[in-house]
Amino acid sequence: MRDVAIDIETSGLSLLDGAEIIRLSACELPAQGQVGRIFHHLFKPSFPLLSAVTEITGLTDAMLENAPRFEDIADSFLTFIDGARLVCTHASFERNFLNAALDKVGRSTLPVVRFHDLWDHVPTDLRRKGASGIYEHAGVEQGVIPPSEQMAPSFSDLYEITQIYRNICDCR
Repeated sequence: MRDVAIDIETSGLSLLDGAEIIRLSACELPAQGQVGRIFHHLFKPSFPLLSAVTEITGLTDAMLENAPRFEDIADSFLTFIDGARLVCTHASFERNFLNAALDKVGRSTLPVVRFHDLWDHVPTDLRRKGASGIYEHAGVEQGVIPPSEQMAPSFSDLYEITQIYRNICDCR
């Protein structure tokens, strides 16, 4: 099965409050520690971003003003992830937001079995540390991307997910 790392940013934490996906990044994880094709899109939300969202994500209303809506790229995203297992660090969060967005535009939702949550590999004592626990377990330094990777800042979370995946799942 092909693995694809995914990372999303949202306009809030709760679907009940109308939060939506505002950034969706994904990359193929072929064998031998390579990074394959990359899928990356920003999306214009239905409502202006809260200042807290801008602080956390670095995204602003101006950056998203001319971005497409999720419905405009849903099919290309589904084609990109076709047949892949989706690797992420907060599978229920990503799954809930992706499925809500897909359902809203009349596409089939993604079953739970398509998602591989890296937290499932983290010992309970390290889970109590929150995000730092998964980084510690994987031996990945949070927020540090080697200059050789030449990734845009918006890919930093995705890069870290690929490193955690390789270190935890021994998929180097």
